[in-house]
Amino acid sequence: MAIDARIVKELRELTGLPMMVCKKALEDSGGDVEAAREILRKQGQKVAEAKIDRTTREGRIAGFVTPAGTCGVMVPLLCETEPVARCEDFVALHDAIIEKLKSTAKPPRTNDELLATPLVSGKTVRDTLLEVVAKIRENIQIGPLAVVEGDAVFQYIHFDMHHGALVALKGADPADPAMQEVGKNLCMHIVFAKPRYLERTDVPPDVVAKEREILLAAAQADPKFAQKPAEIQHKIVEGKLGQFYAERCLLEQPYIRDDKVKVQAFVARDGKGARIASYAYAGVRM
Repeated sequence: MAIDARIVKELRELTGLPMMVCKKALEDSGGDVEAAREILRKQGQKVAEAKIDRTTREGRIAGFVTPAGTCGVMVPLLCETEPVARCEDFVALHDAIIEKLKSTAKPPRTNDELLATPLVSGKTVRDTLLEVVAKIRENIQIGPLAVVEGDAVFQYIHFDMHHGALVALKGADPADPAMQEVGKNLCMHIVFAKPRYLERTDVPPDVVAKEREILLAAAQADPKFAQKPAEIQHKIVEGKLGQFYAERCLLEQPYIRDDKVKVQAFVARDGKGARIASYAYAGVRM
């Protein structure tokens, strides 16, 4: 059937897809615009499924802290190539997600919840993302969603928008300039050092056991080690395990602005009695 060019133009403006793609969808739907949009949405799903295994090594981080300063959200949006990470449709999708979350009383806690969230347009994040995938023809994924809550939450996003961090402090005032400085510096440290755990008690027992086993095997390769008493051997292995914690646990890491001070000591010194309750790191290249 003949399709009126004005209807094709309308569908193109609604979807951003090429004219010929819109025309074909209208032909398949008998000229019904809404049915054509559904056809295009399903096509977008097929495109997304076909690209799901393609590596997403580029993208950008965006986030915000609520006006009260007690909750922070960070959303990584990932793609395959750097030009797409800068393109208008990709950035607009990211901005739309963040703006919607800013007005949400209770932010989503999982990626599935986020994908089901309706945007201002009325379409869900998932459907909007599929439309962008269909238009750009590149795999786009939302990375691990980060949500942090506490008495005072602070954030930092690196200038390249590839790395970001949130930190929640207990016993701190989010409006205190001194605490804002502490919070920002902690977030910068997290982006730089990328801790895996807050403190050593958070490290899974099986991870500790495996590391202890590796350290013991390495030590036993030294003939001098075998000659030492068992209690000395134990102290040597536990000492090396302490280095393992210092590399991976935020509170035990050397503070980036003064490596003679651990992060825990820095907070105790400058934090006015506050302590780190939780943190989150978000990265394009995890």
